[in-house]
Amino acid sequence: MLWSLTHTSYAKFAKLWLFTCAFLLRLPSEALPAFAGRGDHQSSVFMEGDTIVLVLKRRKNKPGGSRLVRTCWCSESKATCPVHQFGGMLRECVGQQLFEGITAASALAALREMLEGISVPNAASYRTHDFGRGHALDLQLSGARLRCAESSECTLCLVLQVRLYCKF
Repeated sequence: MLWSLTHTSYAKFAKLWLFTCAFLLRLPSEALPAFAGRGDHQSSVFMEGDTIVLVLKRRKNKPGGSRLVRTCWCSESKATCPVHQFGGMLRECVGQQLFEGITAASALAALREMLEGISVPNAASYRTHDFGRGHALDLQLSGARLRCAESSECTLCLVLQVRLYCKF
């Protein structure tokens, strides 16, 4: 069972971390400002058919922004599938900020508290940057590949073999 299910005060943080992992985001500048639905925001996330789409106006190393698309990966991990974990939430709160009230500092504090709660050694040394790095390593180890998106932009696309181990 996911730790956050029995510690409900952390549920919104667990969703934030899953969102950050699934899209390989920087938590403060890309994940926290996410708004549900299409809009003129730094970070907009919405359903498009059977996919979840994140549009970022700008990124640290890509001022022109990105359009990131994720498909269902329930066959690998239903608990971490972004389409099914966020689909209902996105439909219910169009126009709202997904993680309103959470700051980078509160996310970091909650991360360390959760890691201590599951007895991770050196929990105080973890940072929110570790989500992107850890997931990128998971992708590499699982054999995920890069493919060119239909647009002229080449983005990281998750293959069915993605292995994401969020043990909250």
